[in-house]
Amino acid sequence: MAYVEWLRVKKTLIVLSIVLAALFLIVVVVRISANSEFGPGRLNSMIGSGATVVSTQPVPGGTRTVYKAANGDTVTVTDRGADGVSGIVTGPTVDAKKSKNQHVRIGPFSMTASKSEVEFETNGPLDVGMVFAYLTLFGAIIATVLAAPLARENERLEVAWTKPVDRTLYALQLYGVDIAGILAAMLMMLVACIAAYTLFQIPHLTLTSDGALHALAAIVACTAWYTMYAALTSWMKRGFGAFIGIAWPVGIFVPGLALIPMTGTAVGATFHWFFQIISVLDPLAYVHLTSGIPRHDIGLGGIDEPLKILILAALALVYAGAGLIEWRRVEA
Repeated sequence: MAYVEWLRVKKTLIVLSIVLAALFLIVVVVRISANSEFGPGRLNSMIGSGATVVSTQPVPGGTRTVYKAANGDTVTVTDRGADGVSGIVTGPTVDAKKSKNQHVRIGPFSMTASKSEVEFETNGPLDVGMVFAYLTLFGAIIATVLAAPLARENERLEVAWTKPVDRTLYALQLYGVDIAGILAAMLMMLVACIAAYTLFQIPHLTLTSDGALHALAAIVACTAWYTMYAALTSWMKRGFGAFIGIAWPVGIFVPGLALIPMTGTAVGATFHWFFQIISVLDPLAYVHLTSGIPRHDIGLGGIDEPLKILILAALALVYAGAGLIEWRRVEA
């Protein structure tokens, strides 16, 4: 009964595949153009000019080279080619910074600093769940493209009423088709990201429990974003395209304002309280943007993942139900 919606999803996925293929070709061209930066001479550019080689020895899968940098630091680098580079930096520059013990990880790239040394790794484990979570905003874009299924039915409501299926069941079918399309699009983007990454170095793919929770939160967030659009446009017969376009800036603007302290005056405190309350209803406020580095999440993104999933699931159900109730009240 949702054949037309399947066609819309199919068309969206075809367009997405073309875009991903074009972006992948661009990455291929960049990789070929920058081939020298990933060849044997890449370590010289990483360490800086004026460095001298102290010693070189083979290790399993590559070579280990000790450099004396121009600033007096000693850099021990293990280069395993397509399997990545790791190393340890010691010397006066590190000692002068007197860094506190800290660990920073951005995907497969990590750095561990202490008072005496800095250790870096360019090809650590790549958590597939975290990569999937980083695609949340792109998944929300696909959700926006497929949004307002009930409003589209309002354009031909007389036809929708003649279908031999309950209106609620038909609306649930529309929801299911679109949500399946959103998930398929995010999986396509995940495969494209891993394929592009492989052009530079061999990924060490893994899936941790934390990554799985983040991936689940991403799926539920995109679902809540989609059902929110469905609810807000379920009563509209025309003009919902412009409304959807406006909703994106608002969806980012509201949680952004909720982060700004405006407690200097009574008016400012009132506005701050208002935007904090509104941001609770915004699925984008729960988007997680960072992992292993200081948190710069949007709004409520810093709460624990299990609680975040429960809140987003509740929002998705409430929005889906509200959309169904409102759509059943629409008259031709």
